[in-house]
Amino acid sequence: VLDEALSGGGLIEVSPERLVADKFRIAHGATLLEVDGDVASSAGVRFDIRSERLADYSPVISGDLHARGTLSATADRTTLNLTASSTSLLIGDAVAMDLSIDVESIDDAGHRVAVRSASASVGGRSVDNLELDALLEPDTQRLSLRVEPVNYRLEFELDGALDDWSAPLDSPWRGRMSRFVLEAPGGTTGELEAPAVVVLSASALELSDFCVSGERTTGLCAGVSWTRGGELGVTADADSLPLDVVNVLVQTGFDFSQFVSGSVRWRQREGEGPTGTVNIQLTPGTVTSDAFPSLDLATDVGELAFEVEDGQLLEGQLDLPLPGTGFINGHFLVDDIGLGTASPIEGTLDARIDDIDVLAVFLPDVDDAAGEITADLSVDGTLAEPLLGGRAALKNGTLNYFPLGLVLTDIDVTGAMNERQGVDLEGSFRAGEGVATIRTSRESGEDRQGGIHFAISGDDLSVINLPDVTARADADLELDLKGSRLDINGRIDIPFARIRPRNLATAPIGESSDVVIVAGELPGEEIEEDNGPDLEVFGSMTLGVGPDVEVDVDVASANVSGSADFEWSGDVVPYGDGRYDLVGSVEAFGQVLDISEGGVRFPNAPADNPNIRVRATREIFGNSQIKRAGILVSGSARRPTIEAYTEPRTTEERALALLITGNDFDFEKGVGAIDFGTYIAPRLFLSYGVGVFTRENIVSARYDLTTGWGVRVSSGAKESGVDMTYRIER
Repeated sequence: VLDEALSGGGLIEVSPERLVADKFRIAHGATLLEVDGDVASSAGVRFDIRSERLADYSPVISGDLHARGTLSATADRTTLNLTASSTSLLIGDAVAMDLSIDVESIDDAGHRVAVRSASASVGGRSVDNLELDALLEPDTQRLSLRVEPVNYRLEFELDGALDDWSAPLDSPWRGRMSRFVLEAPGGTTGELEAPAVVVLSASALELSDFCVSGERTTGLCAGVSWTRGGELGVTADADSLPLDVVNVLVQTGFDFSQFVSGSVRWRQREGEGPTGTVNIQLTPGTVTSDAFPSLDLATDVGELAFEVEDGQLLEGQLDLPLPGTGFINGHFLVDDIGLGTASPIEGTLDARIDDIDVLAVFLPDVDDAAGEITADLSVDGTLAEPLLGGRAALKNGTLNYFPLGLVLTDIDVTGAMNERQGVDLEGSFRAGEGVATIRTSRESGEDRQGGIHFAISGDDLSVINLPDVTARADADLELDLKGSRLDINGRIDIPFARIRPRNLATAPIGESSDVVIVAGELPGEEIEEDNGPDLEVFGSMTLGVGPDVEVDVDVASANVSGSADFEWSGDVVPYGDGRYDLVGSVEAFGQVLDISEGGVRFPNAPADNPNIRVRATREIFGNSQIKRAGILVSGSARRPTIEAYTEPRTTEERALALLITGNDFDFEKGVGAIDFGTYIAPRLFLSYGVGVFTRENIVSARYDLTTGWGVRVSSGAKESGVDMTYRIER
């Protein structure tokens, strides 16, 4: 790589003792590196690096970077002056946008560091407007940080010094937190009452006298102490602390107006289980969300309390009343919390939601949901794999899925945990005038894929009720999904439907064949995504249609009836065996034709490519030879053929003329054309003719001399002429 990248000459010498470069320059891909000078001199070595694609050199770093500066390491001191910037820099799971870093050497071997980023995130937690300033000197160090996480503003400052600057990793840093500000939405602010003591080292941590207070008597006092091989201790007392502060640590997506008061006492020595108590009270308030504008969940006075002794949860309780909505109560204990996620757990959970409309906001396109949910559950197993038992029920439920106009009422569903830690649901609902029963079961399975079984049966179910489409169905269907395999078995009949779309979908317009894309992609072009393993479908289903199913579109209207059996053998598209008949009319060549014979057949053919045979005709009046003319559409749906015909049969050219005009032409001589024209002056008529039997087009101009008499001039591809004309109008 160096052989290919070296350009412009230059020399460089690198060793543990020295770094010397004489106008050394490397250009490689989107990267340019320039080095010049002697690191051991007072002027130091100058460097300038620019890279648009850092990912070319590391699998954990990507983005762009431009850094320039000087580095000097003499016997007296080491200095670094650096200016760096990046529009986007990613290191592992940390991302910084519009990043700038400035390092400046100052007197007494110190440095100033300034870091700015418009937005940054680590592990999915993001902040805006990150500002970090540090002063690093042998006798003092000062750090200030300002960030804005999720509509909050957080600032703090630390100042202190290492006991031994020459051994920073082995020496403790002692100082204080001189400033702490947390500003919440709405102007609520908490500030540090007095400087807090801070001690940091590789083997110990201490934070004491940390007390924050603010508006509405908001207050929090906390302390943390830890020593390696010793004890971890945490104490905290809160007085009207906004619950919404949780969004500083975890971005929940919800806004909380409640306030928290209570205490936490926690300690744990190495080799022993934790001991402590937690007692937290919650004020009344609401839960809202920008993502779910309809959510407005009210809560009453709540409580969370538990006690732990030597790793055993002696008692735990959760009480959360939901005024006008219900309640959630829980009681639980953990035998040995010191085992972590393997700790055995047991408890109970009782809940009642009087109106599920508060939950419907989480379901897209669902409106006007109602009903009561009750749950009586037990908890067993471990923290990592809790096992639930008990029952839950939805009574007197309604649900409106407005994309289909689907309204379900009288929903009564009961669920229970089965022996394989799955969920069995059984119940009924009303859709229009019809009543359906449903059964579902979900198994967890040792392979963690589990499986879902769904069965529905009912008659006269209103499944679609829209201005353009209404339909009722009789269903007796079972679905089984496990992993990437779906089994479908049963029957669906649609005895009634009205399909009258006001706007027919059109095919997307692609780019012209002479368009050359030199960069990027076309707007709206779909990007193929990896959606996991392909779904395999097996089973069979009968789909019956009619007798009262009508389709009315712009160019056709028909009654559809029939039945077909569809069978899946792994592919998503099934093979069909059956037939659907069409009776109605269709518009073709400007004429309304009656469908005398119409059918869509599936002779063991793919469902997306059936055989079509549609014969549409019109009556021919005043012709002693031809009684009817029409078109015949036949063949597969992907490659249909269309031909004009007459009864009795004649040539296709004559059939087309009779179909379009209803009149005969001199088909033996092959003379005939259809004219389209208009008056462009009081007596001058201009027309354009399309040949019926030939490809020739004719342009004519007629000048009316007197009533009935005129002169016509015609010009075509083969011949031109002048005619005298006489018209008789009736």
